Amino acid sequence: MFAKYNNYYGITCDELHHDCQAVGLFTIVKNQMFNIQGNFLHLPTVWGGASITTDLAIDYLKDDGTNGLFGNSPVPTIQFSFPNFETIDQNNPVYDPKSRYIGACPVMLYLDGELVDISGVPNNGYLWGSATTDYNTKPTDHNQINIKHLGGYKNGKKYYSESVVWVEGGGPFSDWSCILSYFICLPKEEEEQFKSQSLGLLGTPTGSTMDKLL
Repeated sequence: MFAKYNNYYGITCDELHHDCQAVGLFTIVKNQMFNIQGNFLHLPTVWGGASITTDLAIDYLKDDGTNGLFGNSPVPTIQFSFPNFETIDQNNPVYDPKSRYIGACPVMLYLDGELVDISGVPNNGYLWGSATTDYNTKPTDHNQINIKHLGGYKNGKKYYSESVVWVEGGGPFSDWSCILSYFICLPKEEEEQFKSQSLGLLGTPTGSTMDKLL
């Protein structure tokens, strides 16, 4: 299953296409595997305004690290954020030394709310985890961050969920600033649960798939 979200275009887990021009903290999707939230800010435009995603938090819900099924420690909540550009001098911008440019934008990574130093991580290096772990996060050469989570086991074989974050926009203080676009590929092994149980902007805000709200 595939779902996509940025503020000007979304495809839900039940394949509805929509947009959302709102400001604040929103549940992008919550289901049996993830609770994913985004912070949307207002962006002035020539046609009046739009909202953009500037913070994205991904909380993995399937294991708390105590039952040994997915490892012996909880999988941390991953958060990507941009600095608050309103507090930064446009003529002399200084960003947190733990941040890292991805594309035209400085990006900060938090694990369980703690800022992690990613300043020295190269493209195709790992921001978290490694090539041999069931959970990892790495930037690529294309303004993109890849994220992998173990979904579970079926017939003794592992299956995964994979996500992509695009770091878009012209950079700080430009017309389109910095934008996070989010794509998630959910494992087919749990497709029916995702379709029926996903809440939020990529699911249903009411919990019912029979009404006209997403």
